[in-house]
Amino acid sequence: MSRDFIITMGVIVAGVVAVSLYTSLVGVPGRPHAWTAGDVKSLAMAIEYFHEEYGMYPDFGMEGDEAQADGRSGSSLFTILLGKEVVTDKIQNRKRIAFLNVKVSKSRARGGLVYSSGGSGVIPEGLYDAWGNPLHMKFDIDCDQQIEDPLEQGKVIRNKPVVVYSFGPDRNPGGGDDIISW
Repeated sequence: MSRDFIITMGVIVAGVVAVSLYTSLVGVPGRPHAWTAGDVKSLAMAIEYFHEEYGMYPDFGMEGDEAQADGRSGSSLFTILLGKEVVTDKIQNRKRIAFLNVKVSKSRARGGLVYSSGGSGVIPEGLYDAWGNPLHMKFDIDCDQQIEDPLEQGKVIRNKPVVVYSFGPDRNPGGGDDIISW
């Protein structure tokens, strides 16, 4: 091998190592937004697929037409969508299909699906955005093919049985950084 080839390969390897080190320490701009956008879309699709399979939406203790993806109702929803219900005569996901596929995390601060006991538990605790906040859901409970936009007053979202959203890094509705499923 020529000396020039070895030097060139050394420079390339050093460059790859430098880029890898930089992205792992500093992060890649847009990555948290992309992860959250994927989770938002995945949750909306999982609920729709569940409905297509069973002809009903998961009954997870939601009050009204809105819910957060954490707490008792969120835990119940994910238990159903992941096919992890205890087998009883009231089981909703009888085929035990895992409708939801999202990143699992040990901490809500990192975003993703968090299980109880810091990730070592078997009970889903909630699904969080990259900024540690639970995702939000709004359902078309009267089946009129319309949902009032939860982020823009007076606007209507049509032909969606459920919408899922995050307020984004500013943690407030509006402001242009919200992440939506529609």
